[in-house]
Amino acid sequence: LNVSVVNTPSVVIASSATTLPISGSVNIVNTPGVLASIVSAPTLSVNVTNTPSVVIASSAVQLPVSIQSSSINVPVNVVNTPSVLAAITSDLVGLAKDATLQSTKLIGSSFTVTYYAVTSTASQIAASNANRVSLLIVNQGPNAISIGPASTVTATSGLPISPSGSLTINTTSTVYAISTSTATVIVVELTR
Repeated sequence: LNVSVVNTPSVVIASSATTLPISGSVNIVNTPGVLASIVSAPTLSVNVTNTPSVVIASSAVQLPVSIQSSSINVPVNVVNTPSVLAAITSDLVGLAKDATLQSTKLIGSSFTVTYYAVTSTASQIAASNANRVSLLIVNQGPNAISIGPASTVTATSGLPISPSGSLTINTTSTVYAISTSTATVIVVELTR
């Protein structure tokens, strides 16, 4: 901090080792780096008493000032407070209050079972259906099949279902299937 002495009295220096009491106030005139953007016009006022009358012989004389106090109150005005952004650094987020979870059961009013022969050309095994609750796909073939939402699905780009494997999905979209060789697929569609 840069400090300036204001209201300084006239002083005559008798010797370089002389210590003289002075009166007036000490003000902070410059705030260092980071504090400058958030601290506005801080003022430190110190009153010094028992001052003798002294005359300065030269205007270039500098007087050292020491403050002998165990505590000094400095009023500070804080302005331009920076914004603080908080980030969640964990994927474990919880609530402090207990809550009752409601079950969302998938209930349908009817279902249909359809058999398809899936080959090396992608074919539709389920049309889009807004009333569909779920779709069970069972691979009864000797090779894996792959499913996807479009006819561009390939044996390597789709979601694979192993031989004798099954998959249940909750979708109302169209579903296509493909295999490296012919496979029988059972599709069970549950609707509202």
